[in-house]
This record gives sequence, C-alpha cells and structure tokens, in this order.
Amino acid sequence: TTVAPTCQQRCHPTLATCIYNPIILQYRCQCNPGYTGNGVTCSLPTNAAPIVVPRCRHVCHRDADCVQINGQGVCRCKQNFRGNGVNLCSRISNQCLNCHSHATCRQIQRVFSCVCNENYIGDGVNYC
Repeated sequence: TTVAPTCQQRCHPTLATCIYNPIILQYRCQCNPGYTGNGVTCSLPTNAAPIVVPRCRHVCHRDADCVQINGQGVCRCKQNFRGNGVNLCSRISNQCLNCHSHATCRQIQRVFSCVCNENYIGDGVNYC
C-alpha cells in the first residue's frame, strides 16, 4: 500500500502513522499504540502511567541489557549468557542450557556441568 504524501505530512511526525481505511477509501492519520488523539496531535492518555526507560548505574556489558527491577535499572546478561551483567557475561555452553532452577553452571576441568546450589543436592539438571 502506497502512503499518500499529504496524509503523512499531516500526521504527527513521531507518534502517528498514515494508514489506509478501506471502509471510507481514504488515508488517515492514526496515533501509535499507547497514544490517543486524531493522528495529527497525539499524546499519552491522562490516566496513563509514564513510560519509564530504565537507567543503569553502570555501563552494561555488550551481552547484557539494562532492565528495571524493583524500580532500579539493573544490568542483566542476555539469554544464553551468565554473569554479573556489568563486566562479565559468558555464553552458556550447551551442557548448561538445561540446568535446574536451583543449580548453577560451573566449569570444572574445562567441562561445563550443572551443579546444585548450596543447601541443595541432586544431579543439577532433573532435580536439586
């Protein structure tokens, strides 16, 4: 679908999109999801909570994201990575992808394996 140039020029530059309405056979501006208005002017609903982008105290590791936990920005390693999120995020070896929730992946003599956490016993994969 080709966008009508006049429609796109009328729409809010960042908070709306020009869409084709097949019922009335015309292009019109529509506010993006989460915003209200006529497409030319768009704003957050007055009762909506502001969108909070988390800020981390530290610069996160390249394999980590800054996420919000309990109102604080925290560096957390991405999926299939483990570490503190700030200066360490190591790729999890395939042997450790299925560790039990109460187990930690550990490297012992160049071999990765799932080991139950302190105060737990088991095989590290099926139970702890």
